[in-house]
Amino acid sequence: AALIYGGWTDFDLELTESQGRMWTNDVGMLPFEPQDVSGYDLDNVWTLDRVSAAHEFMYRPLTQAATKWFNKDQFTSLSTMKTALKDYRVRGSTELYSLAVRTCDVDLFVDQEGGVKHMINATHLFDTSISDHKNAWRRFKIWRDTIEPAINNV
Repeated sequence: AALIYGGWTDFDLELTESQGRMWTNDVGMLPFEPQDVSGYDLDNVWTLDRVSAAHEFMYRPLTQAATKWFNKDQFTSLSTMKTALKDYRVRGSTELYSLAVRTCDVDLFVDQEGGVKHMINATHLFDTSISDHKNAWRRFKIWRDTIEPAINNV
């Protein structure tokens, strides 16, 4: 339930009360309603269906909401991007940006196979000798591709 209500409030989701109850029910517990007086049965606390529902919630409503916070106009120049993403700058760095700073401590991020997918390097992103970095739309798409891994890394 905390996963659902935490995401609902942190990402300002426009969910109805009914949708909130549906999502919390899908992950196995309505808020403030324990399963029974004997506590939780560990065999059904996080079943595959409940883990799948939790990931679906993070992918669908959370990722879609976070994607709407950004647009290609924020990636027209390095200074424009740094201003637009100032709240997402990784602590202790002047060049690294990640949505993960909003969701958790970047130092706690679980490494994924295939390299770092949840953050960008601003200087590298504006290296126009790289064909994928030549215009604002392409740079925005690279940033957009970091959103889902930053949210789903639990």
